[in-house]
Amino acid sequence: MISTVSAWAECTSQRFSDTESQVMSAYIAYYGRMPDSAGLAFWSDQLDQQGSLDAIIQAFGTSDEFERNFGALDHSALVNNLYQQAFGRDADPAGLAFYVDELDNNRLTLQSVALFIVGGAQNEDDDTISNRITASSHYVTAALDDGVEFSESQMTGLLSSIDENPETTEPVCASITMLVEEIVAEQNDDSEFFASNACDNGDSGNEPVKKIGTVKGIKGLAYSSESFGTVNGIKKSIQGVTGVNGEFEYFEVCGEAATTLFCLGVKKGCSVSDIASGITLDVSLGGRILGRIVSTEEVVNIRSIVAETYPEIDQTTQNLVTSNIYRLLLTLDIDRDGRNGIVLNASTRTMAELYADGIDFTDDEFANNQSVINYVTDVTGQSDLASEADANSFEEALQQVVDTYAVSGSILGSSGPVTLILNDEEEITTELSSFAFSTRLTAGENYSVNILSEPQGQTCVVTRGQGVIEAKSVADVQVICESDTAFSVSVFVQGANEDVGLSLNNGSTVLFANGVNAFPVLLESGDTYTVSLVTAPVNQVCSVTNGVGVVENQAITDVSVICDVDPADGFTVGGQITGANSDIALRLNGGIAFVFSNGAFSFNQKLQSGTTYSVSLVSEPAGQSCEITNGSGSISASNITNVSILCDDIAATEQLVGGNISGLSGAVELTLNGASSITISSNGSFQFSDVLLTGESYSVTVTSQPNGQSCSVGNSSGTIANVDVTNVNVDCDDIEETFSIGGTVNGAIGTVAITLNGSTSLFSTGGDFQFPQAFANGSSYQVTAASVSGDQVCEVQNGGGSIAGANVTNVIVSCTPTVEIFSVSVSISGAVEDIVVSLNGEHETTSGNGSFEFDTVFTAGDSYVVAIVSDGTSQACTASNSSGTITGNVTVAIQCVSNEPVPEFTVGGSVSGLTGSASVTLNGAETITISEGEFTFTELLLDNQTYSVTLASIPDGFTCAITNSSGVINGANVTNILVNCDVIELFSVNVNLSGASEPVIVSFNGGDNITLSNGVTLLADDLESGDAYTVQLVDEGTDQVCEIADNSGQVSNGDVTVLITCEAVTGEDSVNLDGQGTDNTAVTIDASSGAIVFSDAFAVGNNVRIANFGADDTIVFTGTSQSLVEAGFTTDGSNARVTLNNNGIVSQVVFVGVGGSVFTVQQFNALGVGDIVVSP
Repeated sequence: MISTVSAWAECTSQRFSDTESQVMSAYIAYYGRMPDSAGLAFWSDQLDQQGSLDAIIQAFGTSDEFERNFGALDHSALVNNLYQQAFGRDADPAGLAFYVDELDNNRLTLQSVALFIVGGAQNEDDDTISNRITASSHYVTAALDDGVEFSESQMTGLLSSIDENPETTEPVCASITMLVEEIVAEQNDDSEFFASNACDNGDSGNEPVKKIGTVKGIKGLAYSSESFGTVNGIKKSIQGVTGVNGEFEYFEVCGEAATTLFCLGVKKGCSVSDIASGITLDVSLGGRILGRIVSTEEVVNIRSIVAETYPEIDQTTQNLVTSNIYRLLLTLDIDRDGRNGIVLNASTRTMAELYADGIDFTDDEFANNQSVINYVTDVTGQSDLASEADANSFEEALQQVVDTYAVSGSILGSSGPVTLILNDEEEITTELSSFAFSTRLTAGENYSVNILSEPQGQTCVVTRGQGVIEAKSVADVQVICESDTAFSVSVFVQGANEDVGLSLNNGSTVLFANGVNAFPVLLESGDTYTVSLVTAPVNQVCSVTNGVGVVENQAITDVSVICDVDPADGFTVGGQITGANSDIALRLNGGIAFVFSNGAFSFNQKLQSGTTYSVSLVSEPAGQSCEITNGSGSISASNITNVSILCDDIAATEQLVGGNISGLSGAVELTLNGASSITISSNGSFQFSDVLLTGESYSVTVTSQPNGQSCSVGNSSGTIANVDVTNVNVDCDDIEETFSIGGTVNGAIGTVAITLNGSTSLFSTGGDFQFPQAFANGSSYQVTAASVSGDQVCEVQNGGGSIAGANVTNVIVSCTPTVEIFSVSVSISGAVEDIVVSLNGEHETTSGNGSFEFDTVFTAGDSYVVAIVSDGTSQACTASNSSGTITGNVTVAIQCVSNEPVPEFTVGGSVSGLTGSASVTLNGAETITISEGEFTFTELLLDNQTYSVTLASIPDGFTCAITNSSGVINGANVTNILVNCDVIELFSVNVNLSGASEPVIVSFNGGDNITLSNGVTLLADDLESGDAYTVQLVDEGTDQVCEIADNSGQVSNGDVTVLITCEAVTGEDSVNLDGQGTDNTAVTIDASSGAIVFSDAFAVGNNVRIANFGADDTIVFTGTSQSLVEAGFTTDGSNARVTLNNNGIVSQVVFVGVGGSVFTVQQFNALGVGDIVVSP
């Protein structure tokens, strides 16, 4: 192997050919990944043989990989994805719009778009794709050297990080090298075991040899291979899926071969042990095991596998089994329309596998196309999903395995039946646009297709109707029929290495081979035509001659396309684009359209010196007009670089949209851009009244069809240029309305034959039915019915009449049993997934827990067998009373037991804000200690079980709360329980004592007595905000009077200080009233009223309390303030007096703030006479 070292030291590779590099670029753009070594080798070989990368890449579109990854994307997403995968960027808007339009109108395939995008790469885009090819080359080299393969996701992920910068390639190559080394190390461990241990057959050692076999024509077939020879009892095995050519791998161990087992299903879908018990032909072969062979490097086919597995059956039966197995494996979506067939992928392969479980491969299950359609219906669950074309192609594909080939083609322009003959033997007559002979020919045989009869008033000719079969079916025979008013456009193609893609008047792309070919569209005299080159063979340059003109009462036959080798030493044509606000599309010599942006451009094909060149515009930016200068000339031994394209904005003008309508016999409503509508009742020209500006888009649709007609719109959408739109064409055709005949079968206990008009019969066991034929309005019909099986009598109601403008749906077939009938029901319990149950090998029904009744009815003496066809993957089910003889209604009980382990789940969460530890309890049982961070209980709970977590303890000084503390287990561990803790803030209660001449005793919150002295004393420092507090004055002493303020309340986010103020008792009989200690006032008693009179008014700040002694000598205070008028307290503004209205009771007057004098009033008589005693 020749190795090369790139500019980046980590990237080394063998030298790859240009062909291999082209295939790498196709993988990168289309799949977004590096190619696998086998795929690169296969497609490179195909490219070398066929010479067309375009033809090769078309096969990519039907691959399982594309369907898995991109099948659900629309055209816009697909095109943008190609840009991302090739260049690591989004598509520019103009390029995106151009390619989406090509795809929407079927002028290009996505595969061709991928090639155009990669082929047109310039500047940074070209650097990016080159860097990605460099990394891909490094990978393929490593894969070949060391025999390893990466997964699709690895091959995609590694490329995605590479851009236009060379520095991004080196780390990817380093990663590839590292991954390869890891895989090789694992393989070496396996190989070292075999190499270092003796074979069981006596050899001293063994190096297992990997070899490759091939199953002819079978891609995607699961296999499992196991060696005969063993080392210390260990065999070498390998499993996989056959490759694109049917390749499979196996190991020779100790010089002995291996056995390989083939089966349907996904990778590793079967093992050798599945067949160990043997399969006999009186039992269904089943959906998994197809057969086994002794592995060989020779090419084998399904027939040889069957013959080796079942040598006792004769050749005829072997052929029958082979055909049926191959039919089962075929992909039926031959026409690439996923709506009408089976794409054999992981999903449908599994469904096909279930279907095959009921097949006996020794029976001819697929005798005709209807059987094929039935097969598709059973696998997909959709009625009649396979198209007739798919069914025909299915049969053709089967024949290809036995090396016979079909002859088919197309018919263009016929107005009636055409009769053709193949090799003067098989005749066919058809009015369709395609035909196929049933005769099969082998390679090397001649074929000749001729016309026996043609439609009246037409002349038909055959093109490509003679030749030699070359190991493939002939499908390009063309019959062209022309009338006096409609004419064909034919093209003579010469020198093409492969098919050339051409379009007529910007229609769909048609592939043309060398020789004379005609477009499948006829033009009227006076129509213009333009033949454009869409795709050309790789490494060739093609030019169109006489591609533009007008049809003048005869077929166009002088258009030619001449292709020649793109000279390696030729010269390029390019120039400069200026002023374009988005991409523009250009053609060189009428060739393929390429998209370019502002700046320098160059076509990638080369022209030889002396040849002429012509650059033409295909599309220009919306709202702009572009002009080409120096666009044509002759090559003169140098590259052309002076083609100039100047684009300017078009001044917006108001334009109208209109066109022509033909074939109309009623009234049709047309709508412009979903808003403005017009109703047209005659043929001819039409025009909307709404005006649109240059650059705006327009779309014309039919919003109301004429009665009995269907109208279609040609040239329906586009962008307004600087002229009115006049080419919208509306064509209307009469609809031949037809109707169906059907109804309902009631009460059938067997099969009923229902016959229409004495000829067409269908069979029913009950329910709705409908005959397949369609009838014109007014057609007469007669329906009869007869019992085919079962003891019943059937009658028909509404069985005859004439079609009256509607489908007939009211035919009723009523069947009455002539004997007593019974039913079979099934009751299912314990199921954790649906099971499939059959009755007498038919009538498969899927159900979960519960009961259902089969539609089939029985009479006494009938036998029944209820079987479990499938009980799923997670349970085992058994049936009781599952078979026997009918004597009455039967109920079969099916009990299922799950074989899956019962899932258990944990409960936990996290703790925040906690210093130290707390504890929590789960469901009142398990208690665990928690601290800051995550926690999980050890107890496991079942799905749907409830849980509740509570706080068991929290540390002092903290408060904690739980969120999400309870719930129900829902199929997953609980991790969202949150324990949030906060530190508790504590506050103090203090007493500030002042003025005391002796100790004062208080109590706090009813607790022990506390002795205070002047100053601040702390009573408590552990109260929380909101806690209540009360400070009681227990003993103020004997020589002082004390006042306490704000002695009770609640702590409110701060410390509390209670004030106690004390004053000594003076012992005088006069009172200082002004608060200054200088003014004494006399105290007297009014003899007439018994009041205590003060000669001066109370000064501000002096307070007085009046206390009355109760009967038990308890002091009861009745007033506290000088300004508060209490009972017995009055003032005249100058003098103040205390009136004691409680005669006979000893009272006390206390003055606070003026020395604390206490006056004790002795008992007064009725006149208030008494003594006042000052104490002490």
